[in-house]
Amino acid sequence: MRGVVDAGARNVAELRRKGDPEVDELVCSTTIVHNQLINLVAEDNAIEDTIYHLHRALNSGRMDLEKFIRTARALAEEQFMKRALIEKIQAGLPPGDSDMRWTTPAEWS
Repeated sequence: MRGVVDAGARNVAELRRKGDPEVDELVCSTTIVHNQLINLVAEDNAIEDTIYHLHRALNSGRMDLEKFIRTARALAEEQFMKRALIEKIQAGLPPGDSDMRWTTPAEWS
């Protein structure tokens, strides 16, 4: 029992010595393709959030319609390209990588 407790104490001391990991190191995958997929999905979600907040700014009168349409169109083009690349990457993933599948939001249907 004492040996197990000592080993646990050594492990805790080693982890404390290493310090906290960087945030970017916590969300990463084992392959470049999977990391690219994670980044693309994050960027897609960021664009989605940006368009939502632009819509709120338009509704509250803080943004005029012309600027909203121009900005939303540019973001939508970028989002379309990211989603196309996501689907292309997923089509090339091996069948066993079901945990890395990105499902389309329900409102796309």
